[in-house]
Amino acid sequence: MDGKRVLPAVGESQALCRFGTNSKPNYYIWVSEKFGGHGSIGVMVKTSPSSLLAVAIATAFASTAFGADLLTYSFDSLDGTPSYQVPGVSGSVFDRDPDHFIVYSTLVGSPQPAAVGNAWDAATFDSGRYFTFTLNAGAALTLDTVQLDLLATPETGGDGGPTHFSIRSSLDGFSSDAVAGTLGSSFSTESFSPHTAVGASQAVEFRIYAWGTANGGATLSADNVRVTGIAPVPEPSTAVLAGMALIGVAVWRRCARVTA
Repeated sequence: MDGKRVLPAVGESQALCRFGTNSKPNYYIWVSEKFGGHGSIGVMVKTSPSSLLAVAIATAFASTAFGADLLTYSFDSLDGTPSYQVPGVSGSVFDRDPDHFIVYSTLVGSPQPAAVGNAWDAATFDSGRYFTFTLNAGAALTLDTVQLDLLATPETGGDGGPTHFSIRSSLDGFSSDAVAGTLGSSFSTESFSPHTAVGASQAVEFRIYAWGTANGGATLSADNVRVTGIAPVPEPSTAVLAGMALIGVAVWRRCARVTA
């Protein structure tokens, strides 16, 4: 069997290949890997135009979104709005708890645009001091990884920044740490992998807590916030399927002329 490509790559890393003898290809396989993590795979059997049409309709673009960014915050625009959100997902403003202040800037020790807050002056974990953002799912999806960069900085002449952090979520009512650790004087990347299914119309809130300093002016900066996962791609309409089937028939006829 050969695996000769009978059409040039088209679109976004798409290819259509045939398998069979050089004179009588038996079936075709297409694989499409689109940017943003969407892809598809299908099989078209070459026996006759009618059977090709039936198989194309049955298999065309049964798509899934592979693990990819669902929601990100970069703060490059110096506000807390999402920098990216996949269709079907919306993110809240990246904010602070109601009682404390947040800015989006390169101020107070942050070397890059970031979300910056102070007043982390608690010796131990304090459930009332946190950064927060919410992912709103318009359709069922799976959360894969939550990742962000954290930086603790002292107030000028102060006693140092917060020394510890934890991240919790509304998935368990903020009752346990999804990840926890110590903070340093340079950005460190922290992440955890919930691998959790989220239902349609469900909202998941994440909170980043910090503590361990008596210095009320010390700051915590957060940047490069990224939530990845798997989201369903809406199934194509009947018209789209019919169009794909017609394309399949055209490919069959073209290949028949080539191999005749």
